[in-house]
Amino acid sequence: MNNNFFGIVDPGFFLPFVGENKELNYEILLHINENMKNGMDYFDKKEVIDWVKEFLDNHPSFKKIDDEDGSEDESDNRDYANKKINYYIKNGWLATETVGFTQVLSINAAGIAILNAMSDTVRNETKPLEYIATSVSKLRHLSPVSM
Repeated sequence: MNNNFFGIVDPGFFLPFVGENKELNYEILLHINENMKNGMDYFDKKEVIDWVKEFLDNHPSFKKIDDEDGSEDESDNRDYANKKINYYIKNGWLATETVGFTQVLSINAAGIAILNAMSDTVRNETKPLEYIATSVSKLRHLSPVSM
């Protein structure tokens, strides 16, 4: 068992929250987590792409930026959604498996805990001590090792 959070997550885990796309990445990951009902069940990759495309269609104010090189992305929302999904897989937010001929995705436990802590921060921004206690409690549940 690993006692260190950074030994549990992918080295690129926090990259989605660095740079110009941080707000968009947060909102998309939150949207994926909400659609996955805050759980670790697997969903067809095509369905997850549809969720992200729908989110992008409903939020045209977000500027589409390539996460890798920072350039403006000219692709349509479906292609951009697919790029986002692949970026989240690469950085350890989404796990992928192939079931038969279908690629399925799930969000990992660390991702769920971090997104919930971030959401709690937004909801409880006027209650910092309550947020800290909630966040510490959630982070303790990432690993069965006691702190």
